[in-house]
Amino acid sequence: MSDGVTLERNGAVATLTLDHGKVNAMTPAMHKALYEALVSFINDDRIKVGVLTSPPGKPFSVGEDIKTPRPAETAEEKVWRHLNPHGAEAAGGEPGRPGWDWDILTLERFKPMIGAVRGWCLGQGILYLLHHTDIRLASPDAKFGFPEIGYAMGGVGGWIRLARQVPHVHALELLLTGDTIDAERAAEINLINRVVPDATLSEEAHQLAERIARHPALGIRVEMESYYRAHDMTREQATAFGAHLYRLQRVAAGEQDLGSFLRKPK
Repeated sequence: MSDGVTLERNGAVATLTLDHGKVNAMTPAMHKALYEALVSFINDDRIKVGVLTSPPGKPFSVGEDIKTPRPAETAEEKVWRHLNPHGAEAAGGEPGRPGWDWDILTLERFKPMIGAVRGWCLGQGILYLLHHTDIRLASPDAKFGFPEIGYAMGGVGGWIRLARQVPHVHALELLLTGDTIDAERAAEINLINRVVPDATLSEEAHQLAERIARHPALGIRVEMESYYRAHDMTREQATAFGAHLYRLQRVAAGEQDLGSFLRKPK
């Protein structure tokens, strides 16, 4: 991958690394590169688990690169771009806003991703962290926040359904104040799982990924899909859906040698 995003596979675990400039400010081209990396991660059957991170010494992301120039557009053109984010690209234009960022936020993913955060994690960076990671570790210097409200750009709490990830009162305090919190506070409100030393952040994230990857791919997929789809179901619907998926995987296990699910990726 290019434009500030790399994807590397080591056995059944893939590492997606954000690496653009000094602070990982996100450009439209970087959004596209991250989307393509996520699609590759999802579609590669050799991969069971991913780790989303930044290089040592570089923050996860400060959010959108506000220095990237925006094209001069009429009101009608802005509305058209909103409704057709990739229209200009089809005609040979560069990625713009909104664009691939929207594709990332609406991308369906049923493979687990572990976030390994160091430094600033703000704006678009924290949106991606909360939307595309399921377990999160952070170094002591990590800082989290939603500064958008200070620029009259509210609404992100709804996009990522923040109240489903942290308690209501903590979600609104973060969203309405625009304040940042440190890693310890993020762990207290369950925004992340735990704080680990920066020196071992990558190692611990990958050890956790390997613990998940030791399980059958089918079991991981069923657990992920059952968990996330049940969010929008009644108890009865969730029970029936989970039972269907469970029975399907048991049928598959009965028809094949169970060892086939444990085979090592080529």
